[in-house]
Amino acid sequence: MLVFFGALLDAPGGTARAALIPELAEMASMPLERATSANQVIERSSRLIGAPLAGLLIAALGTANVLWFDAISFFISAGIVTSLVAAPVIKAKIAKRGKYFQEILDGFRFIRKDALILAIVIIVMTTNFLDAAFSGVILPVYVNTRFGEALQLGLIIAASAGGSVLGAVIFGAIGHRLPRYATFGFMFVITSIRTWIFALYPPLAILLLANFILSLGSGPLNPILDAVAYERMPKDMRGRIYGTITAGAWIAMPLGVLLGGFLTEAYGVQPLLIAIGAIYLGTTLSIAFIPAMKQMERSSKKIRP
Repeated sequence: MLVFFGALLDAPGGTARAALIPELAEMASMPLERATSANQVIERSSRLIGAPLAGLLIAALGTANVLWFDAISFFISAGIVTSLVAAPVIKAKIAKRGKYFQEILDGFRFIRKDALILAIVIIVMTTNFLDAAFSGVILPVYVNTRFGEALQLGLIIAASAGGSVLGAVIFGAIGHRLPRYATFGFMFVITSIRTWIFALYPPLAILLLANFILSLGSGPLNPILDAVAYERMPKDMRGRIYGTITAGAWIAMPLGVLLGGFLTEAYGVQPLLIAIGAIYLGTTLSIAFIPAMKQMERSSKKIRP
């Protein structure tokens, strides 16, 4: 129950943090791609560092004490945000605010009318479904069957996270000079190949190296999508639209884990790896046939007021 409420309350906080990025980038005179990449690097690096740090602290202090330490860190973070982050003043065009559910419907209507944002939501829903099945079910079973130890699972996850972080760092440095559509398509294809490597059952060293290299492609994906979304969303609707996009991106993940468990039990790991690789690659290549995706390139206009 506590985990449920923790996740429930985390979603508004994440949406609020994301809504601040365009103004923070403007205040820092930073290209939007660099700002979204920095956000991605910080988030993924914290996960990469946090997991082994938690293991060390649990071994040294015990589980209950680490939970208290984690709780205190949230209060520290809230204090840092309150005292150091300036809240941007947004001049909304809407004179009066509607009811809660009416504003949610406004977010849905905006996404439905914007062909590019709608295409992005559908693609991300599909890939999140596949990623959840892979990382939540198939990968642990794969490692347990092949290696039988948790260490190898940790190494594989670390290689993937490390590649993604490095990819986001590189994109943050040069991404504002690259064409978005071509970069997104190329990196997406690279990312989709990763599942095929697992299906070949290579030695661990090759698997780790390939996983690291191919995970470089995932680093720029979210920064590009976020930059595109920020440019197309009106400021006064950013919270409800971004929240709706996030909900759409995450809604498929529990279904992916559930169906992944059922299919793994029924058909085994290797057939599912091949199937996920084929669907992932097909989804990736589909962007070449969606006219709206070509609208990803930078607009000559600034972020929508």
